[in-house]
Amino acid sequence: MKVIVLSKRWLIVLWIIVAILLILVFLSQGQDSDYAMYTLPTEELVVVIDPGHGGFDSGALGPSGIREDVLNLQVAKKLEKLLNDNGAQTIMTRTDNDALAMRKADDMKKRVDIIKESSPDIVVSIHMNKFGQSKYYGAQTFYMAGSTEGERLAESVQVQLRENLIEGNNRQIK
Repeated sequence: MKVIVLSKRWLIVLWIIVAILLILVFLSQGQDSDYAMYTLPTEELVVVIDPGHGGFDSGALGPSGIREDVLNLQVAKKLEKLLNDNGAQTIMTRTDNDALAMRKADDMKKRVDIIKESSPDIVVSIHMNKFGQSKYYGAQTFYMAGSTEGERLAESVQVQLRENLIEGNNRQIK
């Protein structure tokens, strides 16, 4: 049973990566169409990838016992490879299962410092939340309030997730 769950999980992970790459293509082309797909010109993009949690902060725990921080890092490394293979410069906030500091507030501050020092075009923070009520499910994208480009990116990713990944996913961007 666990093998089936992990197989489905990896399919979801791969679709998320594909959706993110499609959105990166959209942003790098600067086209008017909200959901256009193009070739992948990422040579000049700087992308910070933030695999959520780590170390003392494992995040959510899946039904099979897998930790969110472990999955977040696996997805982040796959995204990093895809972006690097296409010429983008990537900066990871963490590359192993350790936290960046001993306390949550300090860990978050270090992540923010990495982002600020990198002056990225895009920041992708990867999380896999868990809800206590089964009526809440599906992938959801977030953006920084006041960022028009971030809102467009979040909406584009969310559209791809709804249309190509999880049937019945009605989550909206935040």
